[in-house]
Amino acid sequence: MLACRSCGTTDSLDLYDVPVKECRLSEGQKCESCLAIEQLDVEIEVVKAALAKFLEKRRTLKSERNDRHDSLTQLPPELYSRIFIECLPQESYPFPRWERPRRQEWLPVPMLLSSVSRRWRTIAHFTPQLWSFIKVRLDYPDFLQSAKLMREWLTRSGDLLVSIDLYLERRSRGDEYERLPDNSTIYPIVGAF
Repeated sequence: MLACRSCGTTDSLDLYDVPVKECRLSEGQKCESCLAIEQLDVEIEVVKAALAKFLEKRRTLKSERNDRHDSLTQLPPELYSRIFIECLPQESYPFPRWERPRRQEWLPVPMLLSSVSRRWRTIAHFTPQLWSFIKVRLDYPDFLQSAKLMREWLTRSGDLLVSIDLYLERRSRGDEYERLPDNSTIYPIVGAF
């Protein structure tokens, strides 16, 4: 099963699967359809494993390509850091996902920089000023993942003061707005501070 390293979202073959008790339609044996589905599921797992390897190889090659094509490779890391700090906004930045080009996601700038190449990731991770602002969505569905990310974020900010913007995704239902999630769902996020 393929999963996003950041949010844990997975694709699922059994999303539309109807639960079936053990098949014994054909004289105590499984029917042809059930046998074919089992065999196909095995083949799908093999293909998914191969695809996962290809995607990882593609990610590695893109990172290497970005390193090689970086026209600024001769600059010292300190200058990169200064450019990152002075030239980039603190707000999130939209980017299209290559596997879903019509869907845009918003990435915080430090994470976007970290995804360009190994060199940029290293420089970004050791530039605490990039990590001195964080927006935290309190009604984010995966609070544990959010708390883990915040702990990493705060660690990368070093000894700097961090501005924290807490917010709720605004979803109106007529004149009413959704209520703040109960305290038990916010504890992991608050615990990261």
